[in-house]
Amino acid sequence: DHFRPPTVAERDDARARWNLAPGQRALIVPGRIGLQKHQLGILWAMRRLIGADRWPANTRVLFAGRERDRGTSALVRRLARDPRLQAQARFLGAVKDIRSLYWASDLVLMPSLYEGLANAALEGCACGLPAILSHAANVDRIVEPGETGWEVPTLRTRPLGRALDAALSTSADDLSAMGQRSRAHVVARFAPRPNHV
Repeated sequence: DHFRPPTVAERDDARARWNLAPGQRALIVPGRIGLQKHQLGILWAMRRLIGADRWPANTRVLFAGRERDRGTSALVRRLARDPRLQAQARFLGAVKDIRSLYWASDLVLMPSLYEGLANAALEGCACGLPAILSHAANVDRIVEPGETGWEVPTLRTRPLGRALDAALSTSADDLSAMGQRSRAHVVARFAPRPNHV
């Protein structure tokens, strides 16, 4: 009930809160900055797509999480200073009201190197977002590939880039429909109910 799709007014308010202009697409990367969450792979994939002129100028990647791993955080920050990436990548730090960030976004991006049950992916999908997940983040079938998002091989940046390209080439209406199916799938499979854990 808490992680649910927003109303039109709630989405507009959330996008204004996170300074997203009309027409901008937002991809949320929930989770602390560190090796596990593979932000380095995301930035490498972004750089490759930008270099191939395959990255829409109106797309922003929102990294939401504290910088816990100092070494990896320093590498992520250094890579993000690339002039090609500076306008596209935003680092928000720790976010208390993560739901408003899901509501403002268009897609969850979580290519983790390892996970248990990926709660952040569940939250985003329950809010009506499609997702790109690594196999490691999708072992519990949070995403149904082709229906509610994309699954990519763990650690591989080229397939991640191809999935990003596919998502960014998908119309807003089709992404929204994937998000609706995503919500229905995670509610049916993961929502608490009697005699079901």
